[in-house]
Amino acid sequence: MDSTVNHTTVLVVEDNDELRQLMVLALVAHGCKPIEATNGQQAFQIARHRCPDIILMDIGLPVLDGLSATQQIRGLGDACQVPIVAVSAYNTPEQRKAALDAGCDAFISKPVDPNQLNDVLGLFLPHKTA
Repeated sequence: MDSTVNHTTVLVVEDNDELRQLMVLALVAHGCKPIEATNGQQAFQIARHRCPDIILMDIGLPVLDGLSATQQIRGLGDACQVPIVAVSAYNTPEQRKAALDAGCDAFISKPVDPNQLNDVLGLFLPHKTA
């Protein structure tokens, strides 16, 4: 376990229950505190009120897609400056560009590899300590 991410609040935005639970289990194993959302609108509301340390944002979501939710979160300005990592099964250059253009800081593909997840958390949250 990497101690740099302990006690980190991670918003996991994923509409697929099984995939969301797998990410939550991986985050708990890394010592993180996951918060769950199943659509982009929930993600925006949570980010607005709780401002997590990092957001793992699925791109294809109901109600409000992940790119639109990212743009809304970025629209909060100083109220919530948080790294947002796009998560998608569509790992194409176009999808990556769309995610970065929407305001995401990084892109990881599904299925999410626990080592890749740990690397992303360490990259964006080096200041977090146990």
